[in-house]
Amino acid sequence: MFEQKTAILMGQVDAAGVVFGPRLLEMAHAAYEAFLFENGWSVQRILDEGWALPMVHLEADFSGPLRLGDLVTVQLSVERLGGSSFTLGYAFVKQGQVAASARSVHVALIAGDKSPLPDDFRHILSPHA
Repeated sequence: MFEQKTAILMGQVDAAGVVFGPRLLEMAHAAYEAFLFENGWSVQRILDEGWALPMVHLEADFSGPLRLGDLVTVQLSVERLGGSSFTLGYAFVKQGQVAASARSVHVALIAGDKSPLPDDFRHILSPHA
């Protein structure tokens, strides 16, 4: 499991001071990019190598409020690793409790066509599955 600590910032909350739903998905994607960087990858590297990993499904659930200034640990795990796709799960943990969760499904494409995940990329996902 990959973990990233973050704080809930002003631009992520609504007028009531709680995380605005779409911002949770932005925070999940930021954790995904941090995971890539920690493993020697980046979205730019993927694109430079001539393939892409678009998200084909996103979902999020809140089980408690995430408020301005809260310190949160985003826990990223690989829920499913297929031949050409993978599913990432995200838990947003505040004070030891999961306050929100999210899920994203990504599919490998080369020139717009579904493609197997490259072995060296699959290698970084496997330990987190």
